Amino acid sequence: MFMKRSFETKCLIIMIVLSISAILLLALVSLLAEERISVAVWSRVSDLGTETFYIAAGLAIYYMISPSIGFFTIFSLVLSGSLNSFLKDLLAMPRPSNPKIPVEGYGFPSGHAQNTTVFWEVFTLLTRSSCVTVLSILLISIVSYSRIYLNVHFVHDVVGGVVIGLLLSLALYLFHRRVVNVFYRDLVIVATSITATLLVFAYNHDVTVLKLSGVSLGALIHVMLLSKRNYSLPTPNISRRIVSYLVAMIVILAILYATRGVASTSLIATYIVYVFIGSLIPVLYVFLIKSLAQRSLARY
Repeated sequence: MFMKRSFETKCLIIMIVLSISAILLLALVSLLAEERISVAVWSRVSDLGTETFYIAAGLAIYYMISPSIGFFTIFSLVLSGSLNSFLKDLLAMPRPSNPKIPVEGYGFPSGHAQNTTVFWEVFTLLTRSSCVTVLSILLISIVSYSRIYLNVHFVHDVVGGVVIGLLLSLALYLFHRRVVNVFYRDLVIVATSITATLLVFAYNHDVTVLKLSGVSLGALIHVMLLSKRNYSLPTPNISRRIVSYLVAMIVILAILYATRGVASTSLIATYIVYVFIGSLIPVLYVFLIKSLAQRSLARY
């Protein structure tokens, strides 16, 4: 216990130092650099709230930390994305004029701010780690500010996104705590995600929501493979987790790259691709963990 606390303390100190350094560096860039450089830097920061980043982050949590935590964190993001798409089209509030980067759609609430808040806040609440808390505060802060700096959102868009994200995170966490049965809890969250995404897509025909719906449907495989077993698989060491994550990332990115033109030609094909990806995540996890565990045992 002492060693664990000592590690957590060191981790917390490192995260605080890195966070302060990152904020100071970004502030320095904003003050001293040419506008085109500042825009480029803040655009990359804003990318930390995009679909591509969350594919990598969600898979990292799922494979390298815990499939249970990863699953719930990912599907918190799915519900947040669906809610954000619905609210934007329902409220139809404008964005600022003259944005510094190309942007589409309505302004309130900020999707980057809301989704970043939900993803990292749920992850923080589930892990109860002070290091993750600091990291979450940093990411939510800089991603939210980047949207204001790039003039793609008003301040109230970002504040609204963060507030909605916090409320949704708290509601999801309370649900996670109250429902003890893992299989029932995960099944409910998947069923809710499928229903919500399909209803929102029927309302506004947002292709991103359709993709989320496909992943949700595919995730029923996760419920059957892992939730039903209460995650009773061999506990992989860190090297196996890293290998599993890298293999999964390569496979999924290869599928996304190979099918990158599908969304513009067929919505049905797009849906099938994302159903396949949603089902592939747990299948790969089980296959890779078992394979690596058997190889490890064979050596001895």
